[in-house]
Amino acid sequence: DAGRVAEGLPREVIDAANNDWLLAQMTTQANRCAHFTCLLVAVRHADDPEPLIAEGHWEGELMSTGQGEHGFGFVPLLWLPAYQQ
Repeated sequence: DAGRVAEGLPREVIDAANNDWLLAQMTTQANRCAHFTCLLVAVRHADDPEPLIAEGHWEGELMSTGQGEHGFGFVPLLWLPAYQQ
């Protein structure tokens, strides 16, 4: 929830603050199973009768620290065992 940090800050600052908040909430949790869903809808115009819809789901685990250099949002905290990343 990007609304946890004041608007107008750089995305990286907001993401880091939200990730810190989530990790603080999870410190006592043994079950760190996580689920990531992404939905994309593309329309050609406002009244497009046939929008293009793509949906993806990934099962993973919430790590205790962020990993990687190119993720955004909660992505750096999600480990996907099926992809070893």
